[in-house]
Amino acid sequence: MPVEATRIPSRTQHGFHCPRCGLYGMQEWNGLVHHHIDDSGDQWFEPLKTETEPEVSKPRAFNVFVELDSRPDPWDEPETPPVKWVTAESWATSKCLGCQRSTVWHDEKIIYPSARVAPRPNADMPSLPCNLYEEAAAVMQVSRRAGAAMARATLERLLIELDPMDPGKVRLDERIVHVIPRVSSSLGDALTVIRHVGNKALHVADTPDDALVLVLDDNNAEIVELIFNAINDVVDELVTKPRSRERLLNAVPAAVIEEVERKRAAAATVNEPSE
Repeated sequence: MPVEATRIPSRTQHGFHCPRCGLYGMQEWNGLVHHHIDDSGDQWFEPLKTETEPEVSKPRAFNVFVELDSRPDPWDEPETPPVKWVTAESWATSKCLGCQRSTVWHDEKIIYPSARVAPRPNADMPSLPCNLYEEAAAVMQVSRRAGAAMARATLERLLIELDPMDPGKVRLDERIVHVIPRVSSSLGDALTVIRHVGNKALHVADTPDDALVLVLDDNNAEIVELIFNAINDVVDELVTKPRSRERLLNAVPAAVIEEVERKRAAAATVNEPSE
């Protein structure tokens, strides 16, 4: 399983990306309880969902003297069966040890705050695509189908911003083909998948194919994260990394750059084919 998949918030993990602060951190788990105050003012607590381990009774001969000797004294508290928390259909909180804030769970789902199924947008993402990205992430929490369509719209707006072509009506598949030589091959494939599932999600009359079925499955949180990671990777490869390389290059003395260019020009002259 990829490392990213193990960092998605889950009832089975002791550490994941906190839904409150967004950072990866260890979690402290606690069960939720009812708080009761009776007529006499006494307070007591009861877990919202528990079960007790059944005691296995074995047939044995009844002996009145043994029974009387083994009976607890009236002032002793009777022993109660140990409480066992039920993972399914139970309420619990996970407290992030980083930000010290809690997340409320019921069963395997986050009740508060609204569960974020997508990673944060790349800090270098332009504002318009970034707004669409956040909207797609919010919609994905409610409807996978609508979220897939919004992810496609986000990708299209992003490519319009980062790879301007003819301002006329250019199809998204044409924009992807145009940008593929500038990104890694695996990312190019992912962009095609986003376009495809986004289109399929809009055509509700069509039978969902295997790719859309994977996206619509609520149990496949990793698929959703991969979609949004691909959009972030476009920004990383077309904006963040070139910008970092440019800053590094600007830190190199001009004389060094000129010497490199001189040697490059000399090498090109030597390698020219003779007539």
